[in-house]
Amino acid sequence: MNKRGTFVFGIGVILLSIVINFSIYRFSNLGSYLFYMILIEPIFALIILAIYGANGKRILQGVISVKWGLFLVTVIFIWTYIVLVMKLGLTEVKYLFESLYYPAFFEQVIFAMIGIETFSLYLRRGTSIILSAIFYEAYYFVVLINALPGFPGIYAPLFVLDSFAIGLIYIGIYALSKSVYAAMALEISLIMMIVFIPPIPAAFFYSLVPS
Repeated sequence: MNKRGTFVFGIGVILLSIVINFSIYRFSNLGSYLFYMILIEPIFALIILAIYGANGKRILQGVISVKWGLFLVTVIFIWTYIVLVMKLGLTEVKYLFESLYYPAFFEQVIFAMIGIETFSLYLRRGTSIILSAIFYEAYYFVVLINALPGFPGIYAPLFVLDSFAIGLIYIGIYALSKSVYAAMALEISLIMMIVFIPPIPAAFFYSLVPS
């Protein structure tokens, strides 16, 4: 693919992710089938862009990094150790490893790596980060519009601000490290913190679903 073709394909992948995520929540009878589609999407997109994309080298660099790969493995080991020492059970360990691929790997590949490397074909890096974060916020916004009664009052704007802010952080980390693994390490750490949040302030953290 030439530069324009890569740009169109990259945006198409991002938009498809948002549409599928919306459909999963809206059409519950098709949820399981759509979920399998969303699981396959990052691998399919990576292969196409790495082989045929104008940004193929950057895409490969984003997933082939020994330094950040070892960092992610270290973070996984630390969380596994914490869970086992605190005797929380193997369910939480399973939860940790399941979260590695979805949502962590999926979100960082689609919105951080593909987002930045697609937009930066025509735009500055900083502008690409902001645009990618906007699409990341849109990805979570479909959750809000499909479950609006569950986010009354201030919870709705907090949800929107949180998804955009954490998107900026994830995507910014990718931009600095040029690897999805650094951002993945932060995301799975935030996910695992859910296990340790006391029930009393849960109502506040409920609005911070993306992070």
